[in-house]
Amino acid sequence: MTTPDTSDSLSEANAPASAIVIPFPVRSKPLASRRRLSRHTAADGGDGLTTEHEQKLLRDRDSPVVANCWVAPPGPTPEQRLTRALASLNTALADQRVAVAAWRDGLLRLKTTTAGLTDSLHRYRVTLDRLNNSVSALRDKADSLEKWADGVTATAD
Repeated sequence: MTTPDTSDSLSEANAPASAIVIPFPVRSKPLASRRRLSRHTAADGGDGLTTEHEQKLLRDRDSPVVANCWVAPPGPTPEQRLTRALASLNTALADQRVAVAAWRDGLLRLKTTTAGLTDSLHRYRVTLDRLNNSVSALRDKADSLEKWADGVTATAD
């Protein structure tokens, strides 16, 4: 007879019911490429401390928690972010200028085309007016011939 494995049941009984396992993110850079926390002052050729956060880390660097801490390289400065934003804005404005110039060119071509259509419609109307005058003259001639023919047939009867 086999005995049930109680190690799993004991660990399940002690584990909280709502525990969620959250995986650590994968590092994007190897540790060797990150800079180790160190003090660089003007006296030893450094540029001094720039942020309160770095100063706090340096004060606490001998503590066991911070001793092996890796500090990510500093992000872009506000001036760098502003410069990058202005460059993006200039690029967008240049693209918009090109688009507006193309739109204006399209409007100019549309204006030229509609002017040509207006001229064509005017010529067509003039031609239709002449045709209408010719048809009216022919109708008048046909009416006079019909009256003459009616008069000739009435006198012949």
